Amino acid sequence: MPRSALRNDQQVLVVDTDNRIQRRDVEVIRIDREDVLIRLSLAHGERICISPLQVVIEGMQVEPIMAPARNES
Repeated sequence: MPRSALRNDQQVLVVDTDNRIQRRDVEVIRIDREDVLIRLSLAHGERICISPLQVVIEGMQVEPIMAPARNES
């Protein structure tokens, strides 16, 4: 995922099936300049928030917009 989506060096924001933000601890496997590889269990329908939100309140509702797929070369 984009490195910018990593928060506090060990958390990501997960958007649950009700479109609410939840903080989730992750295990960082590898960090590159622009990307980070993490270990994270997601339930069916959960997504990772990659937007640079300034204020995050646990449980706040968001309107997800799906990011375009990145080409892996």
